[in-house]
Amino acid sequence: MKKVLAFLVVMSMVLGMVGCSKTAPSEPAPSESEPASGETAEPEATEGKKWKVGITFCTSTAPSVKYAWEEAEKYAAERGDVELICYDGEGDATKQADQIQNLISQNCDVIILNPISADGFGSVAKDVADAGIKLIVWCQAIDDGAEYQTAWVGADEFEMGRMFVDEMVKNVGEDAKLVLNLGPLGSASVTARVSGIEKQIEEKYPNVTILDQKATDWDRETARTNMEDFITAYGDDIDGVIAQDDTIALGSIDALKAAGKEAGDVPVLSYCGRKDVMEYLQNGWMPATMFQPLAEGVCQSIDVGVKAAQGEEIEDIYWDELTWITKDNMDQFPFAW
Repeated sequence: MKKVLAFLVVMSMVLGMVGCSKTAPSEPAPSESEPASGETAEPEATEGKKWKVGITFCTSTAPSVKYAWEEAEKYAAERGDVELICYDGEGDATKQADQIQNLISQNCDVIILNPISADGFGSVAKDVADAGIKLIVWCQAIDDGAEYQTAWVGADEFEMGRMFVDEMVKNVGEDAKLVLNLGPLGSASVTARVSGIEKQIEEKYPNVTILDQKATDWDRETARTNMEDFITAYGDDIDGVIAQDDTIALGSIDALKAAGKEAGDVPVLSYCGRKDVMEYLQNGWMPATMFQPLAEGVCQSIDVGVKAAQGEEIEDIYWDELTWITKDNMDQFPFAW
């Protein structure tokens, strides 16, 4: 496999910013079962073979992850040649690492990691590579252990952060005062999105101000509490909210409603495309939510892993397309969860 460049290419622009940056998928260390550099692996005879694929999901409490899990099970059944083993990481990197060890012991051909954090996977990722198993990292990136992964599937989340700022400025102007209602600190997706937000403000909108930011565990109740704290501290100074997924957006709107705000007073931008945000897009609470094809991404991770296990050539990175869903185009998108 060709040497992988630094993640997102634009990571060089993030140097000096607070927090760790999202890193690129890197070349796995060759195991004894892999060909030496410069040699070509002969595809193994695989007719009639049942591929054993294990997935550890970051947390099933996130509706989007639960949906992706369900779609992965459906897709494996449709393929017919995949035995799928799924685990819930329950928001704990240590638990996910233990689950990966379990999948290694079950002699999986492919392990798909949907990590809750960027760190904590170095040792176990090496164990996967040493066992000759293909490691596909999906949706969120890892820093620790990235050199052992076979491929990465997901979105450019640094660019996602930039897109959030552009869309918010379009709605509230270039002097906006914003609050950020985030996912878990330490998550590669959170780090990358915040870095993109900060860089876009620095380079393009110097009069935009981030008043405050708080973390959640991708849950509505904490998001509501965070928003209540923002309102108490900043009141009418808040021009807009960037929420890092639809669950967090809904919690933010709950607090805004309780504070007497009307739709459109404080626009809330989000990410995901859940069914229950449709009414908020229609009535003006949310000008837009960003769509990433998560179901397609996890299914693609299965395909990529099996191809790699068969000895076929694969790419190092598979990018998801990001699109804004608004009330004007929402009928074009599958609000599936």
